[in-house]
Amino acid sequence: MSVILKGELYCLHCHQETPHTLIYAGHPLSGESYLKKIKCEDCETVIELDRIKILELYGKQLVKRVLTKPIRLTKEIRADLTNFIKSLPIRIITKPYRAAKEVLEIIKE
Repeated sequence: MSVILKGELYCLHCHQETPHTLIYAGHPLSGESYLKKIKCEDCETVIELDRIKILELYGKQLVKRVLTKPIRLTKEIRADLTNFIKSLPIRIITKPYRAAKEVLEIIKE
């Protein structure tokens, strides 16, 4: 999953503050997303970060999420068992699709 943000940054090519687009890769809800690309809207200069490094960071974060999943599910069950039971069938069906989409977003250019 990617998150696109807009902001004013100093452009190394334009030598002034200009609007930029920042593209983050990863899982934004977990707070673990990684800056993938920065693009100046004026001169259209693009700075991309190393994909290998992003994949390393994502792999570490994915292992952490998998290991903490039982704890998060237990908290969710304790907080609202009825809602958990109602949402479980849809989550089981859609989780492989969501996981694949997230991984593809990380590895694609």
